[in-house]
Amino acid sequence: MELSREQHLDPAKAHLTYQSNYAPVEVFAAMIALQDPEQITASCTASSGGQGGTTWRTLWLSADRLTYCTAFNAADPDWTLYLGNPMGVVEADVTAWNVPLRDVELGVSKLRAAGQSFGGGVEADAVWSVAVPGGREVTVPLFGDFAGHRGQEAAEAFVAALRSAL
Repeated sequence: MELSREQHLDPAKAHLTYQSNYAPVEVFAAMIALQDPEQITASCTASSGGQGGTTWRTLWLSADRLTYCTAFNAADPDWTLYLGNPMGVVEADVTAWNVPLRDVELGVSKLRAAGQSFGGGVEADAVWSVAVPGGREVTVPLFGDFAGHRGQEAAEAFVAALRSAL
């Protein structure tokens, strides 16, 4: 598969960014192979890295499909589009899928609430569970726990779009 900058990479960049870093090209390639980035209505992307390697996860929502990718590079604690190995081959474990929205189930796997009871407001954060056929399940936020303020807002925005589409 050949990816052109104008046709594929540039439209996908807005959906494959986390904390000012772009996902590695392997994530771009997997997502673009399954879904046209021009059709994306909402997205959620996150990465986690350290001495054991780097994992990227992303969800894309279109009018009728949900696309997901998780990619892991054990050799690079800071694996991004520009900090990966731009001139060589990168070996990464990649899993990606694309399913119709009619097959998606949304649930809550964790809830954290604070506030008043009996007539007062309540502030609640959720970790959402997105289940698809084949026993596959993804959490939003993408690393299965409560995210920082910006990460939680991004997760809630994605779930709101998904709820509206279901």
